[in-house]
Amino acid sequence: MNFYYADSSNQPIGPVTVEQLNAFFQKGEINLDTFILVEGTSDWQAYRTIAPVSTPPARTPVPVQVVRAPQLASQPIAADRAIQRCPFCAEDISAAAKKCKHCGETLDVTMRVAEEARRGQSNRPNVYMNAGGGAASAAAYAHSRPRVVVIRNQKSGIFAALLNLLLPGLGYMYCGRVLLGILAFVVTVVVVAVTLGVGALVMYPILFIDGFLAAGRANNNVITIA
Repeated sequence: MNFYYADSSNQPIGPVTVEQLNAFFQKGEINLDTFILVEGTSDWQAYRTIAPVSTPPARTPVPVQVVRAPQLASQPIAADRAIQRCPFCAEDISAAAKKCKHCGETLDVTMRVAEEARRGQSNRPNVYMNAGGGAASAAAYAHSRPRVVVIRNQKSGIFAALLNLLLPGLGYMYCGRVLLGILAFVVTVVVVAVTLGVGALVMYPILFIDGFLAAGRANNNVITIA
């Protein structure tokens, strides 16, 4: 029995025998899906359905070269040889470094906290502004070691008292008590007006004495910023 087979251009080639078809298959010239026609018929069929299928063409095995991977070092990299990047200056330094050799910043958390604590204590100056008492006033506040001590400007008691006589309440305003000064002015005017001037004999001594005391109260106000 002879056969025809279709080449890559679908042109019939033959007639050939079964042995020849198998040889073409072994050589790779045809495959299992190549159309085959039995001589004397008109139906084209796949090679797999016409002739007994031979074993696929043997391929020359490709030798596999086994490459042995290099073994990793059994010992870990020493910490003093590992490298890290300084977060402050981005320079390469040892992973075990506690202080950067380039920028001088402390990298160890415990050491950095201790340095910040010492720096905070050393930067707490005693500042006395317009204390009025000189060295004695400074010594009085030195034991508390405040960060900033501000003592308001000293007020003169006699001057505050005279201002209250000049204009009721003006001495209070001089001492920083504006609302009290306005209240004192209004009360004095009302009392003097109601009593037809007699009330001035009572109000002015009170304003004089309390103006003097108001200056003392103002001098005792100390603002401390810790």
